[in-house]
This record gives sequence, C-alpha cells and structure tokens, in this order.
Amino acid sequence: MKYGIVTLAAVTHRAEASHKSEQINQLLFGDLYSVLEESPDWIRVKAEYDGYEGWIHRKHHSAVSPAEFKKLKSTKADVTLELLGIVTNRTDNTVTAIPIGSSLRNKAFIYKGKKAKPSHSTIFRYAHLYLNAPYLWGGKTPFGIDCSGFMQMTHKLAGIKLPRDSWQQALVGKAVKNLKSAKKGDLCFFGDGEKVTHVGMLLTPRAIIHASGKVRVDMITAEGIFNAELNQLTHKLKSIRRI
Repeated sequence: MKYGIVTLAAVTHRAEASHKSEQINQLLFGDLYSVLEESPDWIRVKAEYDGYEGWIHRKHHSAVSPAEFKKLKSTKADVTLELLGIVTNRTDNTVTAIPIGSSLRNKAFIYKGKKAKPSHSTIFRYAHLYLNAPYLWGGKTPFGIDCSGFMQMTHKLAGIKLPRDSWQQALVGKAVKNLKSAKKGDLCFFGDGEKVTHVGMLLTPRAIIHASGKVRVDMITAEGIFNAELNQLTHKLKSIRRI
C-alpha cells in the first residue's frame, strides 16, 4: 500500500480520473490518504480522516513511506483557525497559504498562526467564520464550500469528527423527535422523499446556519427552511440529530 499527505492548500478530489470530472470533495493541507489505484496522470485515494474516495492528479500527490504514514496517523494534529494561514517550508523557506481547518502534522512546515481550541461550545463561533462563503459542490474552504462540507469543517474545528456527506451525517448521533425538542447545535436534515440532500445547524429554535448559495442564516420552521429574501420555503425538513 502507498500513502500520501497533502502539501498544497487544497487538492481537488474528483469522481473520475479527468479534469472534466466533477469535484466531489477537497483534501486540505495536512490531510493523509491511502493510494488505492493509479493511472499515468491520476491517483485514486482514500482520505484517512473520513474514508472518502476519489481521484487526485498525480502532480498534487506527495508520497510518504508506510512507516511515516503510521507515525503521522498516530500523531494528534492541531487544526488552523485563521481563515487564510501561512506555512513556511523548513528546507527552502518558501511559503504556502492554507485555509482554515488545515491539519498541522507535517514537521517539514512551520506555522505560527492561530490554532483551533476543540470544544463543543466553540462550534457556533467557528461556524460564523464561514458566513458568506460561496456555495461550491465538494468544497471545504471559505472560498467555496457545500452544506455537508460546512458541517464537517465546523465540527472538525471543535474537535468532533463527522462523515463527509449529508446522508452519512444523518446517521450519526441521536435522533431528535421534532423541532420543538431540538436544541442549539443540533443538525437538521432536509430533502424530498427518502433522500437527504441538505444539512444545516440550529442556532436558535427559529434560526439555522447552512450553505445554500452561500453560508447564511435563515429562519427554520417545522416545515423546513424559509428564505426571507426569496419569500419561500427552500428546503423541506426531514430529521434532526444531536451529535
């Protein structure tokens, strides 16, 4: 088995081995991964953090030995808190800009910025750091993020690990009966029929923060999310979970 670590700000994780293929995820600086399959220009990898699989371009691959991977995996990594931080390469002093939520486990780089303080109480403050970030399918940074990526990153900053996709997140934690029984911090899931297609986090009994067009705060009712700008219900509430 071969392994790697991300040494760039964010690496596009694609559904297929092609630049034309959709972005399904992003691997951020410091993320570890296992190599599952290789082609001349592309590598299919599995993210160590959440088990997500997809293709990255070979030029974005930074290999580590099995022994180094094992050591890095066993080392608890700090997480960056600055919206855009800077790391310096110890060897040549070149700098790389990295987004909030990057993992600090690679000793080849120096980081002097703010680090996240894992605590459930910090989730709400960290979530507001992403306000107005544009929606981007598969995105996980303030420069583009999707609904489940937003929830995963917010919880990562608070030291809580969530799966990548909204349907996976809907299986985590404890079910909450209804909105009246819900509390601040509960995750609300939305969709039509049986499929979960959207997720957000409750801020108050009537307000939810989520990524839809951009990271925003909207009203929530027993029916779902009401967008005051559009004057319409945009997402139908399916379930609520307490992490």
